[in-house]
Amino acid sequence: MASAKLDELTKDLEELKQFSEKSLRKRVQGVLDVEIRKIETEIIQIRDQIASTSDAVSASVLQKPTSNLTKRYEVELTNYGWDQSGKFIKLFVTLDGLSTAREEDVIVSFSPSSIVLEIKGVCNKDYRLNINNLLESIDEERSYRKLKTNMVTIYAKKVKEGSHWSHLTTIEKRLKAAKEDLLKDSADDDVDSKDPSAGLMNIMKKMYQTGDAETKRMISKAWTEGAEKKAEMGM
Repeated sequence: MASAKLDELTKDLEELKQFSEKSLRKRVQGVLDVEIRKIETEIIQIRDQIASTSDAVSASVLQKPTSNLTKRYEVELTNYGWDQSGKFIKLFVTLDGLSTAREEDVIVSFSPSSIVLEIKGVCNKDYRLNINNLLESIDEERSYRKLKTNMVTIYAKKVKEGSHWSHLTTIEKRLKAAKEDLLKDSADDDVDSKDPSAGLMNIMKKMYQTGDAETKRMISKAWTEGAEKKAEMGM
């Protein structure tokens, strides 16, 4: 049954991508992009389910009574908040069930330009948050994290104390700069100014196609939030 649903979702995804490529209206493209992201996520979940079922069947056939390990699958965290002080960049990650995790199973790895959070064994899942291409360098030796009920707070020490980060990552800064440049150019061009966001959509699509996982995550998040705001406004 899961395989049949996977086949149907794959066909739906292919057709939605075709519609997206042919669509000329920005609102339609936004709606299609959101649906594409949702179906891609559902496909990943079904594949994980199939793999988990297959492993369970294999274990039963091999009859290994001494193996009590439960398969866990990795979930990418995409929702977080951030703030800053003169000395630190602070990230806030909320996760239901975090209080059940052991202290040693909540791991944060720092580099001068990245932060990686790993949370293992929460409801048989391993969670991971990758933030690459930080806007400025951080001091990994003086960075740390704190645990509260269902929340991880990460303190990334700024190398340059007192500096104000306009964005968390260089990717976010590039997206904003691209949008501002496009709007500026459109203001001087009567043709383009009729639909300035269409050009921005094309730029974002190119960045998504050629970007790394972090770039794709940021752009996908921007698309989804933009589409949801338009829907709420009835646009």
